[in-house]
Amino acid sequence: MELALNNGVDPITKIKVGPETGDPREFKNIDDVINAFRKQLESAIKKCVIGCNILDKVMAEEMPHIFLSLFVSGCIENGNDATRGGARYNFTRIMGGGLPNVANALASINKIVFENKEINMNQLINVLKSDLKGSENEKIRGLIKAVPKYGNDDDYVDRYAKKISDLFITEVEKYRNPRNGVFIPAYQTLLSNIYFGWRTGTTPDGRIKGEPLADTLSPVHGTDKSGPTAVMKTVSKIDHSKTSGTILNMKFTPTVLNNERDEGKLADLIKSYLVDLGASHVQFNVISESTLRDAQKYPEKYRDLIVRVTGYSAYFVELSKEVQDDIIGRTQQEII
Repeated sequence: MELALNNGVDPITKIKVGPETGDPREFKNIDDVINAFRKQLESAIKKCVIGCNILDKVMAEEMPHIFLSLFVSGCIENGNDATRGGARYNFTRIMGGGLPNVANALASINKIVFENKEINMNQLINVLKSDLKGSENEKIRGLIKAVPKYGNDDDYVDRYAKKISDLFITEVEKYRNPRNGVFIPAYQTLLSNIYFGWRTGTTPDGRIKGEPLADTLSPVHGTDKSGPTAVMKTVSKIDHSKTSGTILNMKFTPTVLNNERDEGKLADLIKSYLVDLGASHVQFNVISESTLRDAQKYPEKYRDLIVRVTGYSAYFVELSKEVQDDIIGRTQQEII
């Protein structure tokens, strides 16, 4: 998003890393913004594909996986190494991240700039350059905060999540790899949302430069106010059938496991998400925020505390503070 609002220039390094998509101050409607974003997305995916394909070719020529190929379906039958197309399935995944931030950003721009005309694009760009700091920007911060947010089953913002996801999926699916396989989109940031956030400027969803991006498909921390069912309904609006893996992280209070009746409610929630809504993955931490904060403060008392981080589990006290804070920041949900 920041490249689309800076004509292809990284606002942090000031280096031109994307195509010129026009002066954002001259955008007349939200479609102009989305079109600029689409061009930046296409450029980024193309560069990613080139890098992946170069790596594939180098691996095949210099580092064939002979032992691994013994355990990969198709390699023995085809008499070929996995790095050279011997596997039955030869896809390459491109991981997508920041979708909730982009959806929230587009909703904010459309609402306060183009619909309500409370500020113009020039003011928005200047506010982002100032990192939303200063008393003069307090009103604009309030306007952004009031715009509907991803994760509350509100189509005003969720339509942008679906639109951007469709663009991502369509572009990734255009490419093939040297192993005669396809490229497949996925939504799995695996903590890179924290590190990418360090290198991402202030965004129109109210996120400040350096703050983590959203955790894969999970809502931005603290913005999902309508309960776990609303979160799942939002996430299910993207097309999960065309992705090779998605991650939705959620955190529940221990009360969801108080008794058999409560456990049944959680089971029903999971079934509704995966079967009725057609989504593909959700994982939980069932622990109170107070316990996590206490573990952060007194790690010696919680050496055996295991949490679900993202695509894996780990001992909480062995994680970096940035990762601990990200887990603590997840909205604590309840099932009533």
